Amino acid sequence: MAFIQSYEDDKGNTYSNAYHRVVEINCNFDTETAHLVMFVYKSKSARLASRRPVGFYSWDFFQSVQVDEAGVILMPLFSTVFSTAKLDKSNPVKASYTWIRSLPLFSSAIDDPD
Repeated sequence: MAFIQSYEDDKGNTYSNAYHRVVEINCNFDTETAHLVMFVYKSKSARLASRRPVGFYSWDFFQSVQVDEAGVILMPLFSTVFSTAKLDKSNPVKASYTWIRSLPLFSSAIDDPD
């Protein structure tokens, strides 16, 4: 599983077919906390050639919503993402991609099943 879409790195370089792949999921169903990391590669072929990623996204999840002083949600609720995984704790990967796909940033991404 992965997404393909344009990505601009912190130096202003744009990769029109960047390959976005979840590389780390740490879930604790007892404490309802999780950490999720998605690497971004220049392309799928760059990832297959073991090239270094050009960027990444990282999210942390908790039992309660973490908000800033303006009321903006900083950390998503564990149960919003992994509620489906609670039924099948062996599949937090699918739950992660489903949640990421719901974010406006990834609404136009192309799914890559590999």
